[in-house]
Parts: sequence; C-alpha cells; structure tokens
Amino acid sequence: MKKINLLLLLAIGCFFTLSSFVAGYAYQILEGATKTIKSEDINVVFTYDNLLIGKMPAAEYMKREADERNKKEAGSGDKWVEKWKADRDSRFEPAFIEAFNKYEKKNYGTKLGKNSKAKYTMTVNVDMIEYGDVSGLIKPRMKLTITVTEAATGSVVLKMTTPKPIVTQPSGTAAYDAGYRVQFTYMYSGILLAKQMIKMNK
Repeated sequence: MKKINLLLLLAIGCFFTLSSFVAGYAYQILEGATKTIKSEDINVVFTYDNLLIGKMPAAEYMKREADERNKKEAGSGDKWVEKWKADRDSRFEPAFIEAFNKYEKKNYGTKLGKNSKAKYTMTVNVDMIEYGDVSGLIKPRMKLTITVTEAATGSVVLKMTTPKPIVTQPSGTAAYDAGYRVQFTYMYSGILLAKQMIKMNK
C-alpha cells in the first residue's frame, strides 16, 4: 500500500507537471450521455481483449519473453509470465482504481471498486501497453477503451477511448523497474479518467 501511495504522489505530480499536454491525451466519447454518472459507486472490471504489448500481440510477446528467459534459466520464463499476470490483480489495476478515487473524491464522489451490487459496471479494456525503458527514450504508454453499462440491463451508458496513447514520464524508483513503470501508467490513466468524468459533469 505504501508503494502505491508513493507512486500516486508521483503520478499526481506528473499530472500537474504535464498539464499543458493533458488535453492531447483526454478520453474521447464514442457513445452515450455525458452527465448521467455522478456520485455513484461503479463496479469496475478489467479486460485484456486483443491486447498489444508494444506492437506485438500479447500472446506472441509473452511467449518470446518466456522462451528467452527459459533458455537462460529453466523455468524462469514461466515464472515471469505468472508474475506479470498476477501483477495485474495485485498492482496495476488497484493503482488505477485508487488514483481515480483519490482524484475524484474532492468533486462528485463517484467511486470505482469491486462492487457487484453497484448500479453501473465499468469495463476497462487495456488495448495496448508499452513498458518504456530506463533511459526514457521509449516512454511507458497505454491505450484503453472504457465502457460503462447499467448492471441491470447491460445497456451502454458511456463509452470512451484514448485517441492517442497515454504517455508518462516516471522518475525515481518507477523509472528503473518495468513493473513500476506499468503501475505508474495505470495510475496516471486513472487520474486522467477522473479528470475527464469531472469535466463532463460540470
């Protein structure tokens, strides 16, 4: 939790540092009304349909990385794949949720969480992830498609996508570890989504 809070502070700092570029990375509304979700608990589900890692389909990327690691040390590649998938539940997705909730809390109180009784369900499909590198020449980035539906009927209330990848510039610890760079990017994406939804409701 302390690591998430530290990265959240870095992400918020990054948000304000790059505020002049935020407009270029805003979510684009594809479908639905813009002022129907306000002061609501929303059940959030993450999906990874047709995920690209960089420019490669995720399955191909994972196989390549696993094979390379297994050649160096038997079984290490398989463990790497397991950890990468486990990090989604334990690190990446919680970072997105917490960042959204903390940024949005001071406004309308819309809250994301694992709540099967919520009126709305938000499906966050991760379309693309780029890890970036330590040098910063290749920056971490991601693309998302957000779909909000009424839980009772399944009807779409709001659908958004990122017209351009959301790009981050993590510093400190987050810059030296691929997992932290991804976690940081999830966080920043959560902040931008909160900002977009606040803007829609004004």
